[in-house]
Amino acid sequence: MSTSKLPLTLFFMAILLVSAPTLFLPSAHSTQLVVDSRFTGVSPIIDGKMEGLWSNPTITMKTPDYPIDAFAYFLNDQSNLYVLVDAVGDTTQEPLDECLLWFGFAPSYPGYTARVNVFGDGQVDGTAGYSAAVGFDSSSNSLTPHMIYEFSIPLSLIQIQPGQSITVCSPMWKGRSMVYDKGTDLDNIWPKGLVESDVNTWGILQTSLSRPVGGIVMPTNKLEILTPYLALVGLVAAVSAVMMVGRRKN
Repeated sequence: MSTSKLPLTLFFMAILLVSAPTLFLPSAHSTQLVVDSRFTGVSPIIDGKMEGLWSNPTITMKTPDYPIDAFAYFLNDQSNLYVLVDAVGDTTQEPLDECLLWFGFAPSYPGYTARVNVFGDGQVDGTAGYSAAVGFDSSSNSLTPHMIYEFSIPLSLIQIQPGQSITVCSPMWKGRSMVYDKGTDLDNIWPKGLVESDVNTWGILQTSLSRPVGGIVMPTNKLEILTPYLALVGLVAAVSAVMMVGRRKN
């Protein structure tokens, strides 16, 4: 084999070796529901009202799959995760109505890293350090007054940074969930088919990062996806240099 053909052969072999893991290895979370949190430069007012920033729900819970019609929205900035749950199907306001979320799968019982939940009277429970508000009002989803839940959760509380992801769910825990209607004793358990002890049945919350990468907002953990391609770029550059040296020798 000539000197000029050898670098070219190595070049194509390198492409196959680097590309194969990227193309054919399945994602570990391929079957889990992904909840995208949109980045916001303006923090929402946590007052139990659906105003301004809340649009395009990430989670839609509708009958017959869920007993209570509800919509969930997620936003984040550099410091906090914001959640609004518009429980349009809960049209009675009761102190023991509730909205509950678990973040971060843990194999021990109870199986979470952080828990946030707020009752219909505005009282909060769970992991300390977050704030919440409850409203009973109309919204863009329904003109009939209904329960609305709103949270501000420090990212440090759920142990992630902007651009990172974490497992999330809403189990029926002690008779409560996202959402729970005390008047009808109905629960929305999310995701559908959730088994608290099985991480593969949880959802995944993907937060957003504000820093632009080439004009596109790029979550930090998405850079892991690009790593094989960055390695390929470096390898191509190295092989090209070898080819140039070979040509000079010839």
